Amino acid sequence: MKSMVSGISVGILKEQHSDHIVLSDSSRVQLPNGLVLGRFPSGSSVTILYTRDDAGELVVKSITRSATSHLPHVPPSATSDHRRWGYTNA
Repeated sequence: MKSMVSGISVGILKEQHSDHIVLSDSSRVQLPNGLVLGRFPSGSSVTILYTRDDAGELVVKSITRSATSHLPHVPPSATSDHRRWGYTNA
């Protein structure tokens, strides 16, 4: 059975690496094997579609550049919950 997307998140790209990206709130998003992204400029808004596996771990389905002109620009909160991706700040 093919899994459906269970969540959508929008963030601002801080860093992009071959196996993960880092958002402006320091959340690290691991890329699954085989997911290849185009190069996005730092500061780009990205939309992340994800699901959860049987163990509850986040599985990224796609990451695309998104338009942000219609989104309010709110500075990241010092109390941002970085655990939403299953990672902590290092």
